[in-house]
Amino acid sequence: MIQIEKTSVHDQLNQATAYITNRKQIEVSLVEPIEHISALQFFKKTKNLGDRMFWQNPTGDMKIAGVGAHKRLTPEKGEDRFQSIRKQWEAYLENCLLPEAGEAGTGPILFGGFSFMDHINQTDDTWKAFASGEMILAKWMLTEQDGQTYLTHHTTIDATTNVNEIANRFTEMKKVLSKPSIEVTLPTVQSMHDQFTYEHWENLLNEAIDAIREQALEKVVLARKTDVLFDHEIPLAEVIERMIDKQTNSYVFVIEQEDDAFIGATPERLVQVKGNELLSACLAGTTARGKTEEDDEMLAWQLLNDEKNREEHDYVVQMIKQSVAPYVESFDIPDAPVIYPLKSLQHLFTPVTATLKSDATILDLVKQLHPTPALGGEPRDKALQFIDEKEPFDRGWYAGPIGWLDANFDGEFAVAIRSGLITENQATLFAGCGVVKDSDPRAEYEETRIKFTPMLDALGGTQ
Repeated sequence: MIQIEKTSVHDQLNQATAYITNRKQIEVSLVEPIEHISALQFFKKTKNLGDRMFWQNPTGDMKIAGVGAHKRLTPEKGEDRFQSIRKQWEAYLENCLLPEAGEAGTGPILFGGFSFMDHINQTDDTWKAFASGEMILAKWMLTEQDGQTYLTHHTTIDATTNVNEIANRFTEMKKVLSKPSIEVTLPTVQSMHDQFTYEHWENLLNEAIDAIREQALEKVVLARKTDVLFDHEIPLAEVIERMIDKQTNSYVFVIEQEDDAFIGATPERLVQVKGNELLSACLAGTTARGKTEEDDEMLAWQLLNDEKNREEHDYVVQMIKQSVAPYVESFDIPDAPVIYPLKSLQHLFTPVTATLKSDATILDLVKQLHPTPALGGEPRDKALQFIDEKEPFDRGWYAGPIGWLDANFDGEFAVAIRSGLITENQATLFAGCGVVKDSDPRAEYEETRIKFTPMLDALGGTQ
């Protein structure tokens, strides 16, 4: 990785050509500040220019949108998928030029995610466009950060490269971004079809509860899915806009793969790395919001004092601590959870902060943390085996890690819950719940029904 002075695109390219003499070609990350345009508008206006991606953190101060794929990193066959991506990214960066002292979220940024299991069932074509892991370096990326807007272009140059031609690409892209947007309307729900009848759900949960009481498991997280058919194609940009508006305090993400789009608004951070600081979170234990302030406070109090939910929550806190301990110098974890309120749900929440050892990367931590007991269960391997054998569908990227990382391996990954897979006018939505020995199948069924609500609302439907 070589840094060049942060100047105009022309100057960056001229500096880059000086490094080609001893190399056949070189990767370049070109960054230019531009007049403000939102990441959402970038996403909307670049439709049909390639697969798109979008990311916004819960505070809204980091927004990234990308289009096209300059590089796609997928796990090499037979290798650990997280370490395979890490090695490929390190190899790319060795031959990459980027502006020095780049702003956060600019320069080479990988965006993507990983499936819940370490494999995807190829006999189920729901996830046909998605690999077990894929991180994408966009051809074009727009970043909103700290009140500034940056346009980044990734390309490869060699001794024959026409510098003016590449610089002109920025002019052409700005013309695309200056065009007016075409407003479209959200579709109307035509039908909904659940994978489970309640009877099938009850039988599965009772089987899980029996396994827990027989001490084969301590906890397992089970999911169900519903297919929703709409009267016309689902407009992704408008769905993003609704998620941002309605699902406050959430990560909003989209990743397109061919004709499919994985989209969601999740409240749950898996891990964030800034320098040597790790930030993670335990978000386990759920209830609805009240219709009045008094009802809301009562529901929150009940959640804070519910033995089943506190037990489930503590599983996750202890697992996070144990999982990342080999990479950590010291921890800072509160003794008790607090309430984390969302638009239609509220959760038990415990933040986890730690100081990392010097050789740790965010991909090491993602591997260690995924899946947390809030999404898999305990013991992890036995819970995953139960899910793999008993759930009648492939989770794909649902509940997997999704996020971004930069040239310094700083970045952030969320847990892809409150999510769905969209194909033209159909959405497949997912929701899960933690099962312990005292779980009630009817109550857990109701919890998953509530968890479908955020995505249904964003899509314009009602349950």
